Amino acid sequence: MGTSQYEGQVILPRNHSYGIIQAESHLETINMGEIDLNRTKFLLQTSAIFAVIGTIMGSHMAGAGSMALRPIHAHILVVGWLSLFAFAAYYRMFPVPKSSKLATVHVWTAFFGSIGLSGGMWAYYFIPGSMVTLMAFIIGGTILAVSFILFAVMTFVHGKYITDAQ
Repeated sequence: MGTSQYEGQVILPRNHSYGIIQAESHLETINMGEIDLNRTKFLLQTSAIFAVIGTIMGSHMAGAGSMALRPIHAHILVVGWLSLFAFAAYYRMFPVPKSSKLATVHVWTAFFGSIGLSGGMWAYYFIPGSMVTLMAFIIGGTILAVSFILFAVMTFVHGKYITDAQ
């Protein structure tokens, strides 16, 4: 066998009852020199933190009888929890090579963009009119938009692994 980026990696057969590709966890790992970061685990754990923050914020709003933080609450849950969770599911279901620089950039832009947009919105709410908080809001949103574009590109670049359940 020749050498390839997939040599030594094992992909298990499709689980017919759920239609999910089961792959060895090392296919989901970002190798950054000394740091080995599991994309799926990192995104899933980060999404769980966003879920807890969004839930606490929603509970507080309900208890206080004020919906003033509704836009921030919604963005924390949709951008932070749901989007990062969906990205984690993508990396778990489809074997994106661990050497993919596109995937590495996607993960980090999703992470920093989610924090930047949600944190910038929160800061802008409490310090309205501040150029610093407005810029944090805009920069975070822009980084997140780049992340979504990278994800769309990645579905085409690594599209050969996306198949219907058999």
